[in-house]
Amino acid sequence: MNRTLLRIALALVACLALTLTVSADTIVATYTNQSQAGGVDYSTDSGGDYDYTSAGFFTFNRTGGDFPLDPLAPGSSFLAFCIQLTQTVASGTFDVVSLDLGRTPPPALGALAAQQIDKLFTLAFSGGLITDPVSNTVAQAIQIAIWEIAYETSGTLGTGGGTTRFQNAGLNVLTTADGWLTTINGTNFTGYLPSQSLWAMNNAQHQDFVIQTQPGGAEGVPEPGTLALVGAALLGLGALRRKLANA
Repeated sequence: MNRTLLRIALALVACLALTLTVSADTIVATYTNQSQAGGVDYSTDSGGDYDYTSAGFFTFNRTGGDFPLDPLAPGSSFLAFCIQLTQTVASGTFDVVSLDLGRTPPPALGALAAQQIDKLFTLAFSGGLITDPVSNTVAQAIQIAIWEIAYETSGTLGTGGGTTRFQNAGLNVLTTADGWLTTINGTNFTGYLPSQSLWAMNNAQHQDFVIQTQPGGAEGVPEPGTLALVGAALLGLGALRRKLANA
């Protein structure tokens, strides 16, 4: 009898775990503008052909979604950086995932690229926060460095070589990006512990973004349906404990 009750307990725990993971985080956001931006030419074929794009901050206004962490409350404005080079920037509903899962369609960034971008934020922002005041040169260089990390082979990060290359940016932009990338190339990421609260906003139809929440912000709050199921599971476990005690 006790074995049967134990199986029930394990089933309740499994159900509880599943309940806590099925709810996806989303942000509904309206793209408002690009700031501190400057032009840059990029190549994804080792310099065979170059296309023009603009690097800098991208600003969004959040209008909804289920992603609960501060400071991205509904109605708030927040900054982001592009992950992809060839997707258009647009408003929409984005899935919010850990940074290593950023970029749709696959391949995702992966754990190492996520660690490298975390290191980049530490190097580029005096306080590690995307809201830290920076110059136009720094804002553009950060975006270019993120693209380089997202598309280039680890250990060969640099805007002038490899498959992904950049040219014709503003004064000191590429030099600034290359300074950070050189440091990242020389960093041993074995056992590296991220220090920034970075996430990815994914949308399969258009551009994906790196975003940041304030360290120590509010933890995710389960939805009412989730709370009800959690409560039911806990009640079931309590009743099971009483039965086992009386057996």
